[in-house]
Amino acid sequence: MSETTNSPTTTTGTIAVSATSSILNVNMTNVTNLTGSNFLMWSRQVHALLDGYDLAGYIEGSIAVPSATITSEDGITTNPAYTLWKRQDRLIYSSLLGAITPTIQPILSTASSASEIWQTLTMTYAKPSRAHVKHIRQQIQNWKKGSKSINEYFQGLTTRFDEQPSTESTSHGNRNKCPVPIRSKALVNPRNKTQQRKAVLKGLEH
Repeated sequence: MSETTNSPTTTTGTIAVSATSSILNVNMTNVTNLTGSNFLMWSRQVHALLDGYDLAGYIEGSIAVPSATITSEDGITTNPAYTLWKRQDRLIYSSLLGAITPTIQPILSTASSASEIWQTLTMTYAKPSRAHVKHIRQQIQNWKKGSKSINEYFQGLTTRFDEQPSTESTSHGNRNKCPVPIRSKALVNPRNKTQQRKAVLKGLEH
């Protein structure tokens, strides 16, 4: 993330930081672009990055949008708090779009804020169709070790298990505001853990 002022810019890793009126430019160049099958890990990366800079509320919807204007005895004037919110939201909005593959971006054509982007993606990819769930299960069944290394084989299985959908509504005290994806129930349900072990052993046979 970066802020711009008259003072020199300092850099930590890939994140440049300097001081001004608390507007942060979010750098998501190290975030793996969102595709149709990696929403779980993508959302974790993005949320962790924004949360680290105390900006997660912009995507969760927990930061209230200030009134655009202020009415006083002198008349109606622009609300500085709204201007600040809008500038920060647009920077996050732009960074999110930049971390999404072009084939997915069209579904966000009506999203006008960072939180609307987040909600649209969550509703689309955290709750996929039955066809998508069936496709993931078939991938798990067909994933065989073959000539793959043990690390490559288990990494592939882990990725596919993680792609199985499950959501839990969390939003820092408001569990109904914004659903955040969590690890698939297939990994916490004892019965499904047995199925997972069977899938691993079956794949090792090939």
